[in-house]
Amino acid sequence: MRGDLDWIVMKALEKDRSRRYETVNGLARDLERHLNGEPVVARPPSKAYRAGKFIRKHRVAVTAVGGVALALVVGLALALVGFAQARRHRMQAEKSELTSRTQLVQLELEHGTRRMDEDNYGEALVWYAEALRNDQGDPVREPLHRMRIGSLLDRHPRLLHLWALKGPVWRCAFSPDGQKLVASYGTRFAGPTLVLADLRTERLLWEVPAKSSGFGVPTLAFSPDGRRVVLRAIDHTKVPAIYDASTGRTILTAEETGAQPRLLDSPDGEAALVAVGPDTAQVVEVETGAALSPRLQVPGTLRRGLLNANRHYATLLHCAPAGSTNDTRGALLVFDLRDGARVGPPIEVSRDCDFLLAQDGLRLVVATADHPDAIATLQAWNVVEGTPLGLTGRAEGEFHGLFITPTEQWVITRLPLKTTLWDLDRDTVRTLDYGVLGVRRGFGFCADGFLLAWDYAVRALPKGDLLTTELHHGSWVFDSAFSPEGHLLATASIDHTLRVWDLAASTPPEYVIRERNKVADAVLSPDGKTLAVETQGPGATRLWSTTTGEPLGPPLADDHQYGKLLFSPDGRHLVSYAGHVVKALTLSVTEGATLWDLGNDLQPMLRVHTNATVLSAAFSPDSRRLLTGGDDDLAQVWDVSTGERLLRLEHQAGVLGVAFSADGRRIVTALHRGPVQLWDARTGEVQLTIQHPEYQFDRVALSPDGRHLVTGGTDQGARVWDAETGRQEGSFLYHAGNPVEVRFALDSRSFLTFSPAPFVKVWNREPAQLRVKPLEHKGLNRAGQRQDGRILEAGFSSRGRFVASASAHGTARVWDLVTGEPVCLPIRHAGGVYAVGFAPPEDRLVTAGADGVVKVQTFARCDYPLDVIQDFAELLAGARKETTGAFMPLDTEQLADRFERLRRVAPEAFRESTPAPAGAVA
Repeated sequence: MRGDLDWIVMKALEKDRSRRYETVNGLARDLERHLNGEPVVARPPSKAYRAGKFIRKHRVAVTAVGGVALALVVGLALALVGFAQARRHRMQAEKSELTSRTQLVQLELEHGTRRMDEDNYGEALVWYAEALRNDQGDPVREPLHRMRIGSLLDRHPRLLHLWALKGPVWRCAFSPDGQKLVASYGTRFAGPTLVLADLRTERLLWEVPAKSSGFGVPTLAFSPDGRRVVLRAIDHTKVPAIYDASTGRTILTAEETGAQPRLLDSPDGEAALVAVGPDTAQVVEVETGAALSPRLQVPGTLRRGLLNANRHYATLLHCAPAGSTNDTRGALLVFDLRDGARVGPPIEVSRDCDFLLAQDGLRLVVATADHPDAIATLQAWNVVEGTPLGLTGRAEGEFHGLFITPTEQWVITRLPLKTTLWDLDRDTVRTLDYGVLGVRRGFGFCADGFLLAWDYAVRALPKGDLLTTELHHGSWVFDSAFSPEGHLLATASIDHTLRVWDLAASTPPEYVIRERNKVADAVLSPDGKTLAVETQGPGATRLWSTTTGEPLGPPLADDHQYGKLLFSPDGRHLVSYAGHVVKALTLSVTEGATLWDLGNDLQPMLRVHTNATVLSAAFSPDSRRLLTGGDDDLAQVWDVSTGERLLRLEHQAGVLGVAFSADGRRIVTALHRGPVQLWDARTGEVQLTIQHPEYQFDRVALSPDGRHLVTGGTDQGARVWDAETGRQEGSFLYHAGNPVEVRFALDSRSFLTFSPAPFVKVWNREPAQLRVKPLEHKGLNRAGQRQDGRILEAGFSSRGRFVASASAHGTARVWDLVTGEPVCLPIRHAGGVYAVGFAPPEDRLVTAGADGVVKVQTFARCDYPLDVIQDFAELLAGARKETTGAFMPLDTEQLADRFERLRRVAPEAFRESTPAPAGAVA
């Protein structure tokens, strides 16, 4: 017997009576339990025994429950496995999506930066708005996008007014008080329609169709008193072309044999030179039609005429009738209007020439084109004597127009690919070629004559410097005009819009410091409140307030010529020394260094290291010691308070780089083509020498935490070293160019390298690898060609978010270290930028250039909602971006819709700024 029966029998046969069944009934009940599958008393109790009995007794139910439980467990396990896989797939998809979005944003930023470098701010805004849309909500990247957009919007001229007209807009002109604007629109064949807009109310005061025939677009002008609107004469245009400015009424009433005369010219709107026959002209009073001069007869077909401002002389162009043997030639005849007599001999010209009179009425400038050879020729004549003046010149290209500035110094010749400046006062000729395809059109001038607008941009005469970004429209711009003060610009476009831009609204630098000489260096005090500027020449160190832009006292009294400046960490002392970079740029420099106590009436405290050119300098962290390195192969430590020399460290070559460790206990020096050495700052003993068997290091940077060194030298790259052991960490970091300069960020985690190459590289220290793509300086020169410039200086911002770099081609840039793209427009100087740095807070930049200018620039931020930014971008670009990346011009209705919508949601962006003085738009 096995199992329970064995236990029952053994219990019944137990010798010890107390352990046997007490009664036969107890034995019977135990046997009954066995037969019923229940636990028996004879067997020792246990949970496993009882569970087994229960399972055998309820086999079907337990099996069912077990199956259900097993199914639940298996299902749960499978669900957990599926959940884990789904989570992994989702994370991979999110990572892939993030990578794709990051790549997309990077591509959009690159497109925007390229447009920005081409001064096409409108399309740059469109790309940057797309990048903002994809990164919206990102706490790190979104503020960077808004800085870019804010920088563009702040520097873009403000669009004050936009009128959508019923046809292409050809001409525009401001009234003398700058409060009204007249324009002409319509087809070039059917004749123009004139409109007069009031800038204060933005209403169109009147709209008058002009009766004309023939092909051409008459130019517009107000009379000096603002009472008349004059359609300047052009060939083949027959119009009663003088209007009352208040009502639009036609007031030219002179008649000949019942037909309206052809207007040739009217400089003041009161008198007009009219053609009263095919070969006859006369000056008449506009209001009454009374004759003011004898009739002027020409021996041929009358084509054009000019009336000088004092009404003493008239110049008429005539040619032989069409079909004659010499119908391509003509002559200019000058008449004295007081007696109708001819003045001087005829001036032989082409029938297609253009000519104008200077304001004095005594100088006649003639431009013509030789079509077979595509040569434009210009010559000036004395009106009274009919003799040529000294000015004459030739330029390649088909001639397209002639203009003269209000100052009468510059005559502008418009060619398809060039603009030629003819200086009437100096008899000189300059050709400006900006490399932009298409005919120059839309010239306008400020009162001082030194602003010029064409196509989409405003430039200064005579340099051709760009004063604004391109002002984009839905189609090309045919005409432009400046207000009398010069701060408003009207543009007439073929896209059916007439626009007015506020040029003074583009935010200039916070302030600009102009020095007499070229700036050699500019540095900020540690608190950012004081700017020290060093210019070339003796006694040229000055302190400026960064909050007001005002000088802090007179220049520092020193007759020595230096090139580099350095503040002590506590901001109390300033040292001037030559520096190895400036030594290479200047003919002569002063030996030694001058130390200034800025709390002691700005007087020179002492001079140190006087027997050599000081190439490098550094203050100890406590500002009590000054370390200098010279071309006498010495590094020396000086007591700042007494000028006493504390240490004299001898080397085998000129000391190009010096630095203190963060605790001030060690000194690092770098030599010209020599090793890097670490010294005990108290004893002057060499603790460590770092050298390479093949390459020399002459640039060095010690990390702020004192744990690492980065060297640059003749191997076109950088190396990272452990400052305790001298062991190289990581691999060689290639940069390109010699020598390679190095700079550390304040957190010691990153450093940068730059050289004469046109880019900066930013590296992570651990591991030593590129943090972002190379920060490359690119731009357009005045010929519209891409140019690169070697980097002269670079550095981190205080928080390490940005890097600023300065180049030899005259620009400084600020880059973010998340995307490696610029966060603002290039800061331009007329020459190399020798110094660049950040002023607290981190969003202010100081640049100093060889042009003698120091600029303090504040970075803007745009807080408009995304849809508002998108509308601004498309309005200023005059186009919208398709999904393919192509830009499609907006039609007139779309432009007007965006303009009106923006005026409702952002009215502050359409307020006129305070008028700037003429010529001060830059």
